[in-house]
Amino acid sequence: TLVYSSLLNVLIKQGAALALATVTVTFCLGAWLPLLVRAYADSASAGAWLYGANAVGAGLGALLAGFVLMPLIGTPATILVAALILFVVGMRWCQWRRLWLALPVLLVSLVVFSDLPSVTKLLPQAHANSRSTLFIHEDAIAMTHVVETNEGQRLLLSDLQRMDASTEPAAVVAQTNQARLPLLLHSEAETVLFLGLGTGIS
Repeated sequence: TLVYSSLLNVLIKQGAALALATVTVTFCLGAWLPLLVRAYADSASAGAWLYGANAVGAGLGALLAGFVLMPLIGTPATILVAALILFVVGMRWCQWRRLWLALPVLLVSLVVFSDLPSVTKLLPQAHANSRSTLFIHEDAIAMTHVVETNEGQRLLLSDLQRMDASTEPAAVVAQTNQARLPLLLHSEAETVLFLGLGTGIS
């Protein structure tokens, strides 16, 4: 368990953890295309064709992941599918055939890690007695939960952080006050634009 004594300590430790998880992968993905061009492009036009195909593939891949796969199978499964595709394509040019032994591990991970853990597991102290009533896969870096406690209070969590949308009494007062404040600032308004969270409280 990491213990943080200051903000600088948090930034250093979390930055090191992110670097450890991403630097190697980023280096390999960055080196992929130049190495491919050097090995297989026998002319300048062939190299340009490979770079063009890479750009088109990146755009189509982002559209496919964001608009098709994530709503259909969720963010974790989409990431695993992308990893599987990268592995299979990479093995097309890999000369060390024993790496194919990693394929069963990837296939098993599609089943084991296709869903994110529940809120009760991710936040055992704050929401140990809650249950998830709704989980929305939004995109690669954001997720939304609605959890309900044993007392019947519901909370809207974005990225595992409580938002104002809640049936807890103090949150209800805050939400009603958010609707009253603009009316106090302009009591004779003829038109109103209200952007809410769909709780029905305001």
